[in-house]
Amino acid sequence: MNKWLFFIGGILTGIVLAVVFSLLINSKEQPKPEGNTPTPSEKKTTQTPEGVTFFDGPGVIMDAKSYKVIQVVFDNGALVREPGEYGLYVGKVSLLVDGMEKYFYDDEIVNVPEDKVVRQVGIYRYRTKDKTVKTVPIIKIMDK
Repeated sequence: MNKWLFFIGGILTGIVLAVVFSLLINSKEQPKPEGNTPTPSEKKTTQTPEGVTFFDGPGVIMDAKSYKVIQVVFDNGALVREPGEYGLYVGKVSLLVDGMEKYFYDDEIVNVPEDKVVRQVGIYRYRTKDKTVKTVPIIKIMDK
């Protein structure tokens, strides 16, 4: 009978210790906001995102008149593809940025107005899922 009491006591002790350790670990990983600290969704970043390098002035004019958003990277910035043959968006990838508080969404088609041009304004370096580094032009829709 004593063997069974020790066995059950050991199991209960293990369960209690596991719960206590998991509570300690979770409380350290998730700090609670204090006072009026904004939550991550309320924070507005004004810093340049990692991997973004802007030129001193506008660069070359790009030829494409429309782009398709393939992935939103950060607020006001999205990876886009130029149209290739037959109007399919399989052309060159670029990072389209907008200084006018425009928020992009996946699969959006962005058309360039007739009175505007698309200029390269920098470069963007990022790491893909397979750990390779890609460098693409940063483009912006601007007045002629």
